[in-house]
Amino acid sequence: MEKAPEAIKDLCNTQLADGMQSIAAEAKQRAPVRYGFLKNNIVSEADPANLTATVESLAEYSAYVEFGTGGLVEVGPDEAEYALQFKGLKDVPGMIARPFLFPALYRIAPIIVDKISKSLNTDI
Repeated sequence: MEKAPEAIKDLCNTQLADGMQSIAAEAKQRAPVRYGFLKNNIVSEADPANLTATVESLAEYSAYVEFGTGGLVEVGPDEAEYALQFKGLKDVPGMIARPFLFPALYRIAPIIVDKISKSLNTDI
């Protein structure tokens, strides 16, 4: 991408930033709400200089809600490596997983890729 024309970089940055905002919006809709802290702390950020964008849940307990705790942990094969970093950090009774971020990512990521692909084929 370093050698790509600026028009292509701009197009990709726009699609990526918009896509991350869509993921964050859907994750907020999916997030369980008790007091609203989890939902209100899901953010997206784009870094056009590096052609990157992120979605993050800033609530300290996000991973425990996403994957569950104790014997009730549910981790798919795509999240296993990520989820392992939280294993055993809290001594809490089992809580069922209530995924909100990864389902939003899995639903919207292919849409982002498709939009970038279509834009590159038609807008340049």
